[in-house]
Amino acid sequence: MIALVTSTATLALSIVSDFTTLVRTTRMSSSITHNGIYEFLSAARVFAKAVRDVIEGAVLEGVAGTKLTLTQLKLLYLVAHADSVTIGEAALFLGVSSPAASKTVEKLVRRRLLRRNDTQRVRRSSNLSLTESGRRLLKTYEEARNQKAIEIFSQYS
Repeated sequence: MIALVTSTATLALSIVSDFTTLVRTTRMSSSITHNGIYEFLSAARVFAKAVRDVIEGAVLEGVAGTKLTLTQLKLLYLVAHADSVTIGEAALFLGVSSPAASKTVEKLVRRRLLRRNDTQRVRRSSNLSLTESGRRLLKTYEEARNQKAIEIFSQYS
């Protein structure tokens, strides 16, 4: 896994270096088009997201095994960093339907990583909060992710 991430990071740095060189050499000739820049930046964004997903997936698996998905991790982050989160808001954030978000929440509640704070009898209006186990998991994940980033990028300094 480290080899894949390292080669991906090397490729990313090479692409950025090539783009920087291209911009410097063509500044005077104006041969770079806005469309070319847009296409490059779009491709770089997709590439960066793929790299991030690979790294986060590897770190998550190391911390939680197969017990937690990236979607569930994103939901834990949302709850940790928002004052109040409802099922509907979670669904919007995750880009899924309310029933799908409700299932994700229910799995995290059963794993004792999230808590529902029912404001009414209707579950969709429940506010969500992290349990102590959820906080510990996020802290452990963040520490492992930061360490992985140091390992990867220290090779390039």
